[in-house]
Amino acid sequence: MFGIPTLQNAISYPAHVSTTVKAIASLFDDPPIWGIYIDDRPALECDGATTVDVHFEASISNAPQEGGKLLSYNKVKQPYKAHITLLKGGDIIVRDTFISALIKFRDDLRLLSIVTPDHVYSNVNIVSVAFTRNPDRGYLLVAAEIGLDEVMIATAIEEKETADSNGKKQQNNGQVEAKKA
Repeated sequence: MFGIPTLQNAISYPAHVSTTVKAIASLFDDPPIWGIYIDDRPALECDGATTVDVHFEASISNAPQEGGKLLSYNKVKQPYKAHITLLKGGDIIVRDTFISALIKFRDDLRLLSIVTPDHVYSNVNIVSVAFTRNPDRGYLLVAAEIGLDEVMIATAIEEKETADSNGKKQQNNGQVEAKKA
């Protein structure tokens, strides 16, 4: 309007602050990007998200060796764990519908995705739900703290039968007892 620059362009932010401003602005996108999705649509209708925490972990096996030393081997990836806090306001019927839907999803086995503007965390399932209402946010705003675990999907190994059992390749299925002569 009359050559007046928009507020965001008029202020020069340091790089980390500018990124934070954009992330906060994306909370108010219509439709909101942040949330829990199923099949590319929101699984829960919420008013916004305040927290997304994702924790990745792996473990390394250790075996004892001579002289009290350890040999490390076999790094194993663990399923990731995530927490997201969704907010829902509105009248009592809207809030109750949100809470009921969330409790149903806790008991459901369907795979969900956590969607943020910069990344999608797929193949998760809700494992915990906690509701908070406090005077800081207002008692009419439900804050749902949702815990999700990754469901690691294993690929099936296809084994083809041979015409003659002598032509079948040897399989290693673990430890076997030595044959006695």
